[in-house]
Amino acid sequence: MDCTTEFPSMTAAKEGITAWMIENHLPFKVRNSDAIKFTVVCKDRNCHFKISCRKSNETGMIKIRSFQKAHNCDHNTWGNIRGPTSKWTVNAAKSLLADVPKATPAHIRSYCRRHYGVNVHYAIAWKACKILTSTTESDYAASFNMLQPYMEKLKQSMPGTVAIVENHEGRYTRAFLCLQPCQDSFGHMLPFLCFDACHIRNRYGGVILTATMMDGSKQILPLAFATVSVENIQHWQWFVEKCIEAVPTLQWTKIAVITDREKGLGNAVESLLPEAAHGFCVKHIEKNVKIMFKGIDTQPMWRAAKTMNQSEFIVEMESIRSHHEGFYRYLSSIHPSKWAGCAFPLPRFGHVTSNIAESMNHWMGEIRDLPHFDIFKSMVKKIGVALYE
Repeated sequence: MDCTTEFPSMTAAKEGITAWMIENHLPFKVRNSDAIKFTVVCKDRNCHFKISCRKSNETGMIKIRSFQKAHNCDHNTWGNIRGPTSKWTVNAAKSLLADVPKATPAHIRSYCRRHYGVNVHYAIAWKACKILTSTTESDYAASFNMLQPYMEKLKQSMPGTVAIVENHEGRYTRAFLCLQPCQDSFGHMLPFLCFDACHIRNRYGGVILTATMMDGSKQILPLAFATVSVENIQHWQWFVEKCIEAVPTLQWTKIAVITDREKGLGNAVESLLPEAAHGFCVKHIEKNVKIMFKGIDTQPMWRAAKTMNQSEFIVEMESIRSHHEGFYRYLSSIHPSKWAGCAFPLPRFGHVTSNIAESMNHWMGEIRDLPHFDIFKSMVKKIGVALYE
């Protein structure tokens, strides 16, 4: 900032000068403040420091007329320097929300200290947090109304894209997206698909349902995804139905589908894709085993799941039976074709778990913190980058 600096309005001038003083840790007090003139001086009345701006009669811009930057006072007499205001803190912390959508007063204080070297009082940070949250809240609400036009543009720009937004009594309920490039890509991927869900961490919550595909180099990409209010059998049936409609030419008899056994997903796949080779995630089976049988050794189960030799599978199952009859009966209640590699009708490409779904959760990263509209927009962008690379 210098004598050539101009501001579009007196409000912008006041905020800009105040922010500059705070960020440079300089003591000041306001001498004049009206619609035409704004002046700040040093707290020491004998000091020559002064910044003054005035509205130009010619352009209407606010121009700095006086900028005496040097202090000729004793710095030891400054005492407590004026701290950041809530307005300054809000402006300073806006960029923080892009990385930390659910920022707390502690996040804001740390951010201002790290980027500006300014210590923000907790009460000021708390007030700024409330202001930012209310602003973000309106952004979240507006994002639902932006989804439908965005989906229509996607269908226009990429013919063949399946984009659906459903509402009930004027309120958003769920949305589904399967991009045309993803449909084309599946023909070049391994015949392997994993269904899973992860929670949305924004203000309104919900769940992201994903159908994840994988190429020969173990790179993953979503075939389709959706946002719904809760993970249940009704939403899973709807999602699987939309996936089938999006890729009607897919030969499901040649596709290996991996799911967990919770919240209706397994039932939805069994009823809607009876011709697909459907397997369960062994990690989820292990989770149930450890709940039912405390302290049980599950390593024999993993060896049984991974081996491609039927004789070795039988040996491991007998080992389980000899150590824990209940564990053996539980595994026997699940048909081997659902979890054992040697009995699975199609190649699982070394995957006995739905870990690629967990990789998809990591792939999405902070996207889950965004408003619903930004979730779809960011996913489309990330898919585009992945396909390009």
